[in-house]
Amino acid sequence: MSAACIDNHILIWGIRKEATPGQESMILRAELFLEFLAAQKTRIMVPAVVLGEFLVKVPADKHLDVQTVFQKRFQVVPYDNLAASLAARIQQEHRGGASHSNTSRDVLKADIQILATAVTRKAAVLYTHDEDLTKLASRYLRVSQMPEGLAKQQPLL
Repeated sequence: MSAACIDNHILIWGIRKEATPGQESMILRAELFLEFLAAQKTRIMVPAVVLGEFLVKVPADKHLDVQTVFQKRFQVVPYDNLAASLAARIQQEHRGGASHSNTSRDVLKADIQILATAVTRKAAVLYTHDEDLTKLASRYLRVSQMPEGLAKQQPLL
């Protein structure tokens, strides 16, 4: 069974059903994409760092409910010692390379933690719509945006 790691935007669109103006079509696209991955029996990996980002806009008294839903639907993977070691190496390598465009240190740190978690948990692909994360991650694993053109499955009868 292959594993796909997904970033926060996909969860915001597909689970929270929120989009910024002009991105409304991403809601249905993300819903269909998550359904497609589940139908393909793809292990959907959500780094705990991503779950933390998602929970920022959830009232604290609802965190446990959201965590329960995530644990049933996805594989929530921790940022562990292997990921921490890889993140440190990526950070060291990144210092000498191109920086994220207008990205804060906190966002860069979260991106590196997400990437390190995906790599150490052997994700086949990281799905993200974040350009900076895409540039950084493409040096370590396959990175892709959600595919376009997925359709709701129609019942056969």
